[in-house]
Amino acid sequence: MSDRNPFTEMFRQFGGNLNLPSVEVSEIIDYHKRNIEAMQQAAAATSKGTQAVMERQRAHLEEALADITDMMQNFDLSQMPTRQMEFNRRAFERTLESTNEVSKIMRETGTETFDILRKRAQESAEEMREGVTKMTGGKK
Repeated sequence: MSDRNPFTEMFRQFGGNLNLPSVEVSEIIDYHKRNIEAMQQAAAATSKGTQAVMERQRAHLEEALADITDMMQNFDLSQMPTRQMEFNRRAFERTLESTNEVSKIMRETGTETFDILRKRAQESAEEMREGVTKMTGGKK
């Protein structure tokens, strides 16, 4: 008894009769493997950037809580308006600083992720050109 599927064999013969180029399954698998690897690299870069943003936001929150604690521990009603003004000024400055840092991290992360995916897209286009050239015997 033959291990070949008659249905598959019929299409194989049909393709042979039409002189269709053969398909290398291992090349297709390798192609998709490289795509998945690029996606993994992009996801890792995005994850790293997200962790950096979260760390910066955590640090900003800790600084704000420390300022609140300091203001409340040294509570003096006569100095309250002055202390509140100083607290608000520091909070505003830290918020601007944190916003700049977070936006820089996000910009760098986006650029790194895009570069990884762009590089793979360029490689993929070149692989397709090479495949077409190989299938057509160098004819355009």
